[in-house]
Amino acid sequence: MTPGGGFSLPRLAGVPTTQRLIADDRLAVALAESLVKLEIALPDDWKKAERDPTSYIRITLERWIEAHGGAAIRRRFLLAAAISTVPCEWAEPGRVTV
Repeated sequence: MTPGGGFSLPRLAGVPTTQRLIADDRLAVALAESLVKLEIALPDDWKKAERDPTSYIRITLERWIEAHGGAAIRRRFLLAAAISTVPCEWAEPGRVTV
């Protein structure tokens, strides 16, 4: 192929590979702070979580689950967790408090 023939893909050097919209992390920050005070979360994981409260909570919960029988839990159950400020479709009727 001759130089300059064909096509080229644009380079994205310097552009972050992920983007995250943060509308309001106050509740996640409050939960993360409580987990630290309860000595469940490790302050050193804050940098590992790239100073993102939701990632920090995820790292903390993964560590806690692993320390409390995570392998056995994964063999027997499908485990999922979500942090939300709104009731979800999985909530039992009458059991949701706002």
